[in-house]
Amino acid sequence: MASLHAFNKAIGRRGVRNTEGNTAMNPGSTSLLQRLVKSEGVSRVMEIGFNAGHSANTLLAANPGITLTSFDLGRHGYEEKAKAAIDALYPGRHSLVLGDSRATVPAHEPGQPYDMIFIDGGHINDIPAADLANCRRLSHANTIVLMDDIVVNDAWKKKYTHAPTKAWADMRDAGMLIEDGHSDFRPGYGMSWGRYAIA
Repeated sequence: MASLHAFNKAIGRRGVRNTEGNTAMNPGSTSLLQRLVKSEGVSRVMEIGFNAGHSANTLLAANPGITLTSFDLGRHGYEEKAKAAIDALYPGRHSLVLGDSRATVPAHEPGQPYDMIFIDGGHINDIPAADLANCRRLSHANTIVLMDDIVVNDAWKKKYTHAPTKAWADMRDAGMLIEDGHSDFRPGYGMSWGRYAIA
């Protein structure tokens, strides 16, 4: 199990620096991911938004019994170096699919549904809504689905939280998603979780 410090050293040794924001910057997000990935029956996990691998490290470290498939646009150029660090720390437990999630997720055929899906990909336009809708077919009735950067407190909303917040609310209000919880951690940081409404 790699601590955040150990993981940052591992990616640093591979030349990964000055990374975009990540879940490790917010202890509330990290704690929630750790708690939910330890839920009974969770063994197959996917995430949209690998970036430098911080959420992947959190998930894999918290539950040694899971495998994780990550999807990422791959626009920064350091994703494969971060993937190498994850592979060194958690051999045989991680897969990375690069490309636009609006194409790669619908094309993905995992064989079995995922037990937990964490969505933290694109934050603008239709991307959050597409990611949330496209992950539905990869789930079962008990799949835990989480979406990052959903903020309910109007005073805490930031530009990048608008599309994820709207996507989640629209799907929930349409009866396609059952919300089990929400936390606004601090300005600009919040997360909702629940399950898809699957018969």
